[in-house]
Formats: sequence, structure tokens, C-alpha cells
Amino acid sequence: KTLENTSHGKMYFTERSRQLTRFAQDNQKHYGYQLRALAITRLNRFVFSETPCMQTPVLCPDGIDWRASGMHHLDLHAYEGRYVGFVDGCC
Repeated sequence: KTLENTSHGKMYFTERSRQLTRFAQDNQKHYGYQLRALAITRLNRFVFSETPCMQTPVLCPDGIDWRASGMHHLDLHAYEGRYVGFVDGCC
């Protein structure tokens, strides 16, 4: 089971929480409108299910410059004990 009107935004496994998280584009208003975090609750060869990590989006448009009308991608990288994030927006 997955959320409707979403497309893949990236997937990560965090060591601290031991949780596999999928970032999905929320395309309800238009393609790549905002990004939501979804916890993978079951994953094997036959079953996939996920649930939202929070009610609000992780990234959303703010009406300014390069992120005015959409925020649709998050790429996280572990760097010196922290995570560095790279995002993609649209104006």
C-alpha cells in the first residue's frame, strides 16, 4: 500500500532509528509540488506498505525564487557524523 498521487523522491535507512524511510513527491496539486516522508512498515518480495512519518510535508514551496512552486527531491548524504541534504525546487 502506498499513498496516491506520489512518485519516488529517494529512500534512506537511518542507523540511529533503524527505520527505512521513503521520500515521496506529493503530486496532488501538480507534479513535484511537495515532498513527504513515509516510514516503510513492511518490505519483502511480496508485500510493501508504508505510513506517513508526519502530517506535514518535509519540503514544500514557499513562493520565493527557485522554490516558488515546488520542492520535489531530497538527497541526503552522511558527512562527518551528520547529514547534508541537497534539494531540488521549481519556480
